[in-house]
Amino acid sequence: MNLKSIYTVVIISTVFLFGCAYLGSYLAQKQLPTIVWFLIPLYAGLTIFLYKYIAGSAAHNPTRFVTSVYASVLIKLFLSIVIVGVYFFLQYPGRKAFTIAIMGIYTVFTTALIRSLLQILRGNKSQTTQ
Repeated sequence: MNLKSIYTVVIISTVFLFGCAYLGSYLAQKQLPTIVWFLIPLYAGLTIFLYKYIAGSAAHNPTRFVTSVYASVLIKLFLSIVIVGVYFFLQYPGRKAFTIAIMGIYTVFTTALIRSLLQILRGNKSQTTQ
């Protein structure tokens, strides 16, 4: 399990998302909902936690690895749906921008997680073929 690579990928993703959020609010000349700025580091931490969990399950067996990946993607997706649902229920302003921001955050961190997990799979294949 290479934690250095996941930390690097998550930090790059976080900086990228903060830059996109700043640029989007600057170009639209509207302020992004404040909660977006807190959700980026929350998803970063969740991604690192899920990576550690999935990488640990990869050592046991491939079936458990696949189930863990599916579960982690669903956990983040349902978390996003709940957050957007609560935001809509409370009728805060900027619902469109918030929904787009959440889906962007979800997409970037899910992509980062899957790319980092692919390195584990490639590493396991090279170990089993030798």
